[in-house]
Amino acid sequence: MSMEAERSFVMPHLHLIAALLSIVANIEEQKRLAQQSEVFLTMTQNVFSSLQDMNLLVRNITKEAKTLVHAEICSLFLLDRENSELVAEVFEKNGSNDEYLTEIRMPLSLGIVGQVASTGQMMNVKEAYSHPAFYPKVDERTGFVTRNILCFPIKDSSGNLVGVAELCNKIGKLAFTKHDEQIAMTFAIYCAISISHCLLYRKLQEAHRRSHLAAELLVQGSTLSIAPEDLLRLTAGDIPSATSFAPEFDHFNFSPRSIGSGDIYVEAALSIFKDLGFVQRFRLQRQTLACFLLMVQKGYRDVPYHNWSHAFAVAHFTYLLLRTETAHNALNELESFALFVASLCHDIDHRGTTNAFQVQSRTPLAQLYSSEGSVLERHHFAQTISILNMEECNIFVSLNRHQFHSVLDHIRDIILATDIANHLQKVQDINRMVEAGYAMSISLRHVKAWTIHCINLANLPFALSRMISTVRGKNKSSIKHHRYLLLCLMMTSADLSDQTKDFRNSKAIAENIYKEFFSQGDLEKQMGNRPLEMMDRDRACVPKLQLEFMDTIAVPVFEQLLPESKNTYESMLFNRKCWLALDEILAEEKYPTLGLDYLKDTFLEKRVIKRAQQRHK
Repeated sequence: MSMEAERSFVMPHLHLIAALLSIVANIEEQKRLAQQSEVFLTMTQNVFSSLQDMNLLVRNITKEAKTLVHAEICSLFLLDRENSELVAEVFEKNGSNDEYLTEIRMPLSLGIVGQVASTGQMMNVKEAYSHPAFYPKVDERTGFVTRNILCFPIKDSSGNLVGVAELCNKIGKLAFTKHDEQIAMTFAIYCAISISHCLLYRKLQEAHRRSHLAAELLVQGSTLSIAPEDLLRLTAGDIPSATSFAPEFDHFNFSPRSIGSGDIYVEAALSIFKDLGFVQRFRLQRQTLACFLLMVQKGYRDVPYHNWSHAFAVAHFTYLLLRTETAHNALNELESFALFVASLCHDIDHRGTTNAFQVQSRTPLAQLYSSEGSVLERHHFAQTISILNMEECNIFVSLNRHQFHSVLDHIRDIILATDIANHLQKVQDINRMVEAGYAMSISLRHVKAWTIHCINLANLPFALSRMISTVRGKNKSSIKHHRYLLLCLMMTSADLSDQTKDFRNSKAIAENIYKEFFSQGDLEKQMGNRPLEMMDRDRACVPKLQLEFMDTIAVPVFEQLLPESKNTYESMLFNRKCWLALDEILAEEKYPTLGLDYLKDTFLEKRVIKRAQQRHK
């Protein structure tokens, strides 16, 4: 058949062929839409099932996004408005489904994701390394090689940016297609809804936790009223001198608990405020200071160890440190003030359990603070702020705005430093600070006094010149960091200072510590969990645990402490000999080592001290 004949045969049927092709195209489009709808439905079920956990939600979103457009990797950056950053809380490594890096932060102006966040427009980049906005540092950190990118904004119903999704490396093609862009735009709507609901769920959960905690504290707070006679006792007459409570009150080897009990500790704390010059320097009103101290005292619970007597013992050791020339030269008055206040407040409302127990038990405190770490320490700081927010207890009322914010920042940092986990992270930095002889912590106006104290007078001119040039040569941020480390070291040492007192005293305090530990261990057993050895009354051998704690934590702290406190380090070493002697005697005589009864044996105590003294000579 000729071409002309074929044309004449087909022409009358073209409209029918066109109609059939249109029907086929519509059928294929309906199939595609049905498949896409099914994929989106499955994706929605997967995504919305994880609204209670943002990390799980993000992982599900990235997984579904990769499936939809056939990409090797997907990253979801959420907007941190406060810091003007994009944060990928979960970030895949090398395109693996199993390996994740946590939290990559990028400024809003950086990279392809930054440009999409700034413009609110999708970007389809075919050659990543050729694009001027591409930021290769993320590839360097993750080990991934980006070829092409499809990056799109995620906005809420009001059009506000929630985050940015970035798909990398189209599978099977050289770049992402227009069809991929359409899918991404639809997917972004689902992402925005799920993320917004997850953030709302977070807020509701936090509100519930705060409400639960507020109810608990309200019950406790109902007992925290100040008796008029207590206030009168603290405000009548002159403030007594610190040494009026005991002649050796200002000595490092003095055991502060020996002066009496709770009310006496409040009176002694008042005297310390005066002795350190805080009353005059910061114009502290007598009644306000008395109210503050009484409320702090009442804020402590009646637990075996983390109670008001522990707080006073820590504050007393802080007082001794602040009286040293090293501390006087290294810290300014506001830092010293903050350190002493923090030492009084550092364990307010302690529950007699550890951070790990709080998290494991999912207590209201843990649910409120666990994402930030140091659950109890953050609660202690929050309780401190609650007391200071009471008009009658605000001892910082005379400070200007800058001083007020500065002192609260110091108190927060110092209280957080009492978390041993935080201390262990700072050990190397503290070692470097100590090796520098605290020089970085000293202001120029104190260089001469410090030099006279620490070096041979014959070398004074050379040493003074060198010290001044050293301090001037360091930038302000480094000096500030060293002073922060010094504050942390002083607080940690004060928190552990019971280990430096007379062994009889130190042993009695250790007994209280393990009473608290064993109570927690009993709770853990009731919950069906196996407690740590030191929490388990059926496994713990106190002398061995004390030796381990002293070797890993306490001894290094006091070895690094201020030159004037050298005798505390020596006392610590003697107490270590006592614990070692106790461990040896128990082993030699096959004495039962479980429980705490043998710690009360005075005859055994005398033998332990005698053996330690023989070795100490």
